[in-house]
Amino acid sequence: MDSPGRIDVHQHLIPPAYREVLDRRGVTAAGWPTPAWDAESAITMMDRRSIATGILSISSPGTHFGDDAEARAVARDVNEYSAELAKDRPDRFGFFASGPLPDV
Repeated sequence: MDSPGRIDVHQHLIPPAYREVLDRRGVTAAGWPTPAWDAESAITMMDRRSIATGILSISSPGTHFGDDAEARAVARDVNEYSAELAKDRPDRFGFFASGPLPDV
């Protein structure tokens, strides 16, 4: 790795439970197809681009799809998944927590 201290602060993840909600609701990020995502592929991409650490966050459309209770559950699932990644690979991942609030 050429720049061992490089940090990518804008890296999106798609946890399996979040993807299931998107697929079930037929929702995409502004019409873009939902890409496959897994930690090992993310690390491979980071290594190719000399990124030491990726700070993960959920992308558009966020976690709120009109139902407040579902939004809280989706945000919790995303945050728990992200926290496990950061716990298991603190050398490679950090994350911004997701909230259940609707986008405004």
